[in-house]
Amino acid sequence: LRRYPASNDRREDGDALLAATDESAHGLPRLKSRDACRVRALCGDQPCIVEAIAMKATHRAQQRRERVEVLKSEGPRSLRAGNARRAVELCRAWTELDLANADAWRCLGRAQQALGLHQDALTSFRKAKQHDPLDRSLDAAIDSAQRGIVADFQNRYRR
Repeated sequence: LRRYPASNDRREDGDALLAATDESAHGLPRLKSRDACRVRALCGDQPCIVEAIAMKATHRAQQRRERVEVLKSEGPRSLRAGNARRAVELCRAWTELDLANADAWRCLGRAQQALGLHQDALTSFRKAKQHDPLDRSLDAAIDSAQRGIVADFQNRYRR
């Protein structure tokens, strides 16, 4: 696979086009739409930047899916094993990779609650509720986090 067309005058344009790509928050390449026509005009039918970008995107997407699967199993496993700090790290990474997954937010909320971070847990449970509004277990988790906040407040100011 060639990364650039063969001619040297096109190589500089190819470098400019690679610079015109940016990466999303998850590291996936994104070609700016105004440059897509320029890439096709520059490369024609030659395998070049477009193919390299597509291959890179496919590879990174596969790596991301694999990472999500690992975090999906390891986060809850750490929490069940009683390692709440590690579970928070893993579940937070899971939510960063899979923002719209209610299970990831629920995992993060449970881990935060296990550490006594009730306000953070409440926020996580509410985000999970946004993504899965029909899940009644999240209502109970939200109530539990709210009770934890009240209990912390009462313990702090008890005389």
